[in-house]
Amino acid sequence: MAETKPNLVALRTERERCVSLLSDAFADDLLDVDEFERRVDLAHKAESVSALVTLREDIRGMEVSGEASTALVAADDVKRQEALVLAQPESGWCVGVMGGAERKGQWRVPRKLRAAAVMGGIALDFREAIFPPGITSLQLFACMGGVEIIVPPNLAVECNGMGIMGGFESMERCPPIPDPSQPLLRISGVTVMGGFEISTRLVGESARDARKRRKREKRDRKKQLKSGS
Repeated sequence: MAETKPNLVALRTERERCVSLLSDAFADDLLDVDEFERRVDLAHKAESVSALVTLREDIRGMEVSGEASTALVAADDVKRQEALVLAQPESGWCVGVMGGAERKGQWRVPRKLRAAAVMGGIALDFREAIFPPGITSLQLFACMGGVEIIVPPNLAVECNGMGIMGGFESMERCPPIPDPSQPLLRISGVTVMGGFEISTRLVGESARDARKRRKREKRDRKKQLKSGS
């Protein structure tokens, strides 16, 4: 009998749990760097819940004891940050030439990502993406093509680009002093007879639903202001 298609929600949940447990195991010195990277890579490629369970089933005793000192807990936090950095690819490309390219769902964003659209289109959905701590650089180039980006509301974003006979939409949503432990998406690039568009949406939200939500939030704010006056 053919294997049934796995439940995507269950698969995503188990993948998140597996990567989290592997990171904890690395922080607790239960896995060395090579083994940790190997298992994380397999976790992101796994196509079944059972395969993910196999990757983590031999890991035991990762919980921090209630008697552990603050210094030990802080050291574990540092190692978990290091584990996230090690699991993240350093660089990557997304190219659409006379065609389209798309990245969405849960995917690991390289620290340096380049996207080029030439007579084509690119769509990058970061709502469920996994970012490393600190700055992630996204360099764009579009010629007679377009790049569309969707970001979640809580992601810090900086945009700095140029549109030549085209458009380059901007978004500045970054604290004055960025937290190095939190992700920051820094976008730069050039569009030539093309366009770059960036929007904020919730997970699973369509462009139409996002517009309705913003209108509803705007009405609610006006009501609050009137009630407070």
